[in-house]
Amino acid sequence: MLSSPCCRPTRESAKVTVLDSLAAGSPANLMAAQFDGNLEFIRGDIRNYGDVETAMRSVDRVIHLAAITGAESTHDRVEETRAVNLEGSRNVFNAARKVDVDRVVFASSCNNYGRAASTNLDEATEPDPLNPYAETKYEAETLLKEYVDKGAFTGTALRMSTNYGYSPGIRFNLVVNHFVFRALTNRPLTVYGDGSNWRPFIHVRDAARAYYQAACEPDAWSEHVYNVGSNDQNYRIETIAEIVRDELDTGLELTYLEDQNPGPSYHVNFDRLATTGFEPQWTLRDGVRDLATRFTAESQFGEAMDTAERQPLTPIRTMTTDDELTIAVTGAAGYIGSRVVDRLQATHPDWSITAIDNFYRGTVREIGDVTVEHVDIRDDKRLEEALDGADIVMHLAALSGVDDCETNPDLTHEVNVNATNTIAWFCRKQGAGLIFPASMAIIGDPQSFPITTEHPRDPLNWYGRSKVLGEQAIETLADGAFPAHIYLKSNLYGEHQVGSQTVSKGTVINFFVNRAVAGEPLTVYEPGTQSRNFVHVKDIARAYVRSAERLQGQLEQGDTGVDKYALATDEDPSVHETAELVAQIADEELGRSPEIKLVENPRAGETLVDEFAVDTTRTHDELGWEPKFTVEDSIRQLIRKHETTE
Repeated sequence: MLSSPCCRPTRESAKVTVLDSLAAGSPANLMAAQFDGNLEFIRGDIRNYGDVETAMRSVDRVIHLAAITGAESTHDRVEETRAVNLEGSRNVFNAARKVDVDRVVFASSCNNYGRAASTNLDEATEPDPLNPYAETKYEAETLLKEYVDKGAFTGTALRMSTNYGYSPGIRFNLVVNHFVFRALTNRPLTVYGDGSNWRPFIHVRDAARAYYQAACEPDAWSEHVYNVGSNDQNYRIETIAEIVRDELDTGLELTYLEDQNPGPSYHVNFDRLATTGFEPQWTLRDGVRDLATRFTAESQFGEAMDTAERQPLTPIRTMTTDDELTIAVTGAAGYIGSRVVDRLQATHPDWSITAIDNFYRGTVREIGDVTVEHVDIRDDKRLEEALDGADIVMHLAALSGVDDCETNPDLTHEVNVNATNTIAWFCRKQGAGLIFPASMAIIGDPQSFPITTEHPRDPLNWYGRSKVLGEQAIETLADGAFPAHIYLKSNLYGEHQVGSQTVSKGTVINFFVNRAVAGEPLTVYEPGTQSRNFVHVKDIARAYVRSAERLQGQLEQGDTGVDKYALATDEDPSVHETAELVAQIADEELGRSPEIKLVENPRAGETLVDEFAVDTTRTHDELGWEPKFTVEDSIRQLIRKHETTE
């Protein structure tokens, strides 16, 4: 709705690049902008970092409008809303920083204020978001401020009032537009609740001017956040219905659904906006009359009718691609696999997912709409039956603990080697894509840094050796037959939620955090100087989803063979330094600092290098991936969470 009006003010003086997934819009809506060749349209998704960075190259200023809207509907689409509104915004801010964008203007919302009793909500009022839409908008505002405070670019967030009025991409699920349409089609005006809840309103063209001025006049718009609207356009919903009925001179009745949730109520102050020199030009009554005039014109009313009848009161579900895929995930009940299935559902709701696990370690049984099926991947026949029809196999199942593998070498070979061979052979026969996580354990003790995916393989333990054998099998079988991605991933940490279940694993950082919260000593294996590169489980899952998206394109193009990627961060502290950081944060958050004990190392096959730098350039360039979580912030969040649940 806003993209075309936002483009209009710039058409004579600038080149404009529009990035849109077309999930709920059309390039035809941009025709009214009349750019004479200065408009570039790129179809892409802000959840895909590569799309965002590509669109931003040679851009000076960014107006970030993309979002899942329809506040109440986001209760049913929580993960998808977070993926677009928060993680997508993170991609926008990261790309803006990387390509040296001067300024970013972020579309936030007055919906952030929730249901407030005050009738004078200004920017100093603490937001109280009541739905995932408002929650993610407020979180993205906070994220934007972090980037601005660090000098990445200048920027501001505009807490926009509820839009109304005509634009080429008009939305009929906005209250004023909805009431006008119903009045013109002789339908009662339905008011949820008693109609007493407040909302501020602004015409879509005034909103577009505000975005344009905020982008082009940074000195005037220097505050972090602005409420955008006008003090005289705060209305109760009941009053809006009465204005529409009055302006259109109809005797339509108002129908009150008092048992229905009326949603947030907020009466907003716009004094700060006045300091910028911006003033709205449209009144609500003018907007209602303009809509009625446009809709009743014979050439437009038929089109408007058709659009309104098709447009639901909740937004159209967004997708990254129009093509459906079937993804099979082995190890789906585990630490990484359950997060991957969750993210696949959130980012690609139309993809079919087959989730399998033998429940040796995995504890998850249901992930959204997906039930994890019990399949032992050592059973070749049963495995191939489960994989049948898969376009891409994410082979995440493995015996992964170094100690577990040393204790159970036969089981390790059956799972990590034999089953991987079976899956690679399936992909060869079916032409399916394959995603396979190896491990930094295949490198052993690296002799040079940074580590790359082409580093010599010299594993120190049976786990690493089994992963090398799996890698070799995939390289042999993929050649000339199917595309495959092999990952060298660093040490994992963090946890995630699947429904009400917290999914975690006893990795180094998680182990230290759990002991710190329990008041127990942090035991560090000698010598303690051994370095580890750490990456969050959620960052790993995002990479695998990006991998599936890239494999889809490679399958369409007929690509074959193996691409290798490293998943790591620039954080490679020693194990002792990691324990010290956990102890420090525990002291700050809990008021107690656990003891750190250096103990004899029981492991013979463990790398002891004192640095672990990894080159992730290819991962970034080809998948648009970069880590979003930091060790210190994640430790602090884990300690706070675990302390509140004790």
